[in-house]
Amino acid sequence: MDKAELLEQYKLFLELTDRGTNRRERSSRFYLSTLSILVTVSSGLHEITLPNNQLDLRLLLSMLSLMLCALWWFHIRSFRKLNQAKFKVIEEIESQLAFPCYQREWELIQQEKGFKAYIGISRIEQVVPVMLGVLLCFFLLRSIF
Repeated sequence: MDKAELLEQYKLFLELTDRGTNRRERSSRFYLSTLSILVTVSSGLHEITLPNNQLDLRLLLSMLSLMLCALWWFHIRSFRKLNQAKFKVIEEIESQLAFPCYQREWELIQQEKGFKAYIGISRIEQVVPVMLGVLLCFFLLRSIF
């Protein structure tokens, strides 16, 4: 494969990688919006006295929210693994180009240690559904007791 063809493939792959990041952002917005609505409704139901059959609705909403948190966590994890594979391919292509931009960027990022060390965005993103899940556990326990 000649350099021009390789460069075109590289550009296309970078664009596809960027689209994957956009999909991940849209996915996270969906989960956050849906969970915000469920938490708001569940909270509102806690403020009023409900007959027993509506108590079941609170339990159902809390359990559904917990399941969505778990699904969101796994979704982020899947996107992270997909991105890791994409960047390995980018590194392979870059090894045949004049300068390995992404590889050099990664080397620079990894130089920081301690409190300044790089924490992957996906790792940070995965904290959100966990924290929300903990909050929802309290809602669930409050519904039961």
